[in-house]
Amino acid sequence: MIKSTIKWMISKTPWRIVRTQSSSERFVQGAAIKHNSQYGWDEKFGNPGITGQYLSPARKRLNEYTLNLIDESRRIEDAEFFADVGCGLGHLLEEAQRRFQNVNYFGYDFSSVGLEAAKLRCSEVVFEKHNIYDPLPRKHHITVCSQTLEHLQHPERAAYNLVRGTADGGIVVFTVPDGRLDQYKGHIQFWSPESWETWVEMVADGRTFSCHRMEGGTAGGANLLAVIKC
Repeated sequence: MIKSTIKWMISKTPWRIVRTQSSSERFVQGAAIKHNSQYGWDEKFGNPGITGQYLSPARKRLNEYTLNLIDESRRIEDAEFFADVGCGLGHLLEEAQRRFQNVNYFGYDFSSVGLEAAKLRCSEVVFEKHNIYDPLPRKHHITVCSQTLEHLQHPERAAYNLVRGTADGGIVVFTVPDGRLDQYKGHIQFWSPESWETWVEMVADGRTFSCHRMEGGTAGGANLLAVIKC
């Protein structure tokens, strides 16, 4: 009752309540660059204490929101090839497979440990080890890169690869945390809603695009998304 009253009172002001991450969530052993290396991700994906909590309620909401946005932009079941680049443990692909059949799904990641876990989760998906800075091995009609760009030193190089690796008439979808709320020290990039739109316009390189913001997301409470039409 007290908590609800406080939330109601604050809702009448310009202020907002944001959950501050604990020191264990914020602290990353070593520099962010090391944390985001292939070794760092293999170590993370090999830790049951981390992977067991990876699919949080916020991440589930983001995956559902992302798939809904994709399906509104280009019907998923009309796409022949659907790729998740930086697929990690395969949770988004698992949800996509459950909801949309008769699609060829591909998952790409540079972590061998993450890919092995993803293969157990999604046996019918084609998984391949791949460096996001290299061109994709095939063209896809839907290319998703969710919660990955913020971990990269050169996200624009990755984004250009993904746009070029998408078939004509296809779409590319990016998701990142809202940098105004993101406190995670393992992230390298922090976009605000304003800088996100500017950045997406740059990598879209004249293509039609739209930007979106989702409340109740990961890494502090909100996510930024973009859809680029190729």
